[in-house]
Amino acid sequence: LALARRVPERVTSPRLKNRAEQRWLAAHRLAGAVREAMPRLRALCEDGVPAHLAWDVYWATRSIDHRLAGDAAALEAERAGAGERMTWRIRAAAERAQLGEDRDLDAVRAAMSESANDWAQLSYAYAALDRFADANEAAERAVAIDDTDEDALAAMEESWVRKGELEQAIACARRLAAIHPYQHIGPERLGALLARAMRELDEALRCSHHAVDAAPFCHNAHWSRALALFATGDLEGAG
Repeated sequence: LALARRVPERVTSPRLKNRAEQRWLAAHRLAGAVREAMPRLRALCEDGVPAHLAWDVYWATRSIDHRLAGDAAALEAERAGAGERMTWRIRAAAERAQLGEDRDLDAVRAAMSESANDWAQLSYAYAALDRFADANEAAERAVAIDDTDEDALAAMEESWVRKGELEQAIACARRLAAIHPYQHIGPERLGALLARAMRELDEALRCSHHAVDAAPFCHNAHWSRALALFATGDLEGAG
């Protein structure tokens, strides 16, 4: 991060400027220091989100500046291939819905195809807006289309949690971890659920460790690890 702070100031070549700015923003995003970067980032995006920063701008600002994140997602939707275009349309509409502009999200739903991943993304979007019935319905649609899709299973696990169905949620997380053993989401979800239930704590520790190892910059993986450590009485490790 210290190096990233200095990079944009030292680059004089226009050819390298875009790459330097992208590395600068990515470093702040991964270090959890986005708020520090916001004044400069807003200046860079004053005339619109630059194409070379759009992906990082979305992931950096979606919990800080919904307008900026929505603009970045809309730009990614324009640039994306057919397989990812709807996902980015959902993300753009979800950010605008956070600002009270729900119309775009409902219009996107009307245009949805039979993609499990897209229905899972829609479930996440509805859940963030506290539209839980819609979120649960979208999750159920996702797994009905493909019950092996990673995001579909993750959305369904969240749906079971919202309904208070712990056993169903744990079973769903186990399936997610078994089908996608090299990803962090399944072990992360399973570790957190077991820790919250205060059961199979050795398994919770193993799963959460795997999640952090697979995704060391993911705050959800570290949250799962902290829950597992707390459940086993390791307060120092959890802190």
